[in-house]
Amino acid sequence: MKHFNILILILIFLFPLYLLSQPDTLTDSKKKEEVLKLYNRTHPDTIKKAPAKKFEMQKSPMGAVLRSMIIPGWGQFYVERYWKVPLVTGAFGFLTYMVIDYNKKYLEKSKQVDILKKADPNDVNIFMEKQYREFYRDNRDMSAFYMLAVYVVAAVDCYADAHLFDFNIEDKFALVFSPNFFGGVSVTFSYKIR
Repeated sequence: MKHFNILILILIFLFPLYLLSQPDTLTDSKKKEEVLKLYNRTHPDTIKKAPAKKFEMQKSPMGAVLRSMIIPGWGQFYVERYWKVPLVTGAFGFLTYMVIDYNKKYLEKSKQVDILKKADPNDVNIFMEKQYREFYRDNRDMSAFYMLAVYVVAAVDCYADAHLFDFNIEDKFALVFSPNFFGGVSVTFSYKIR
């Protein structure tokens, strides 16, 4: 009986090896094609379809940033946000004017301070002229800092706009503000189902 149990265990472990060693019954290519045709008729959703087109952005984000860095506002024009172009160019142009104007006034006050020091080092007006000079220098530096901020914000803005250029915006959502009977404002949110 002991030998019979060992024989059964050997057969149980060797039977899978026997099945793996048997030749494949579908080696004939015609049989495989027939099986695939039959399978595709019964399961049409598994038929290979043409691969989907890879998504390509219409506007290059880095191209928009480079354009904005070359000429402020050009990046916004590139991503077709035309209403932002006068804002960016106007802010950058105004701050450029302020930097130039304050620098000119600073240089004039510096010359006046030098002239007063040569004439009379103990003159009381030197202190007032130094204060004006420092005022113009500080405003020149702050205007330059704001100009740099506008430059960076414009570049970041057109980078984000280039990424969102292909984003589909539909008129399904609406948010309406209207006056109500009690003198307040009512807010209405609507969603259209098509």
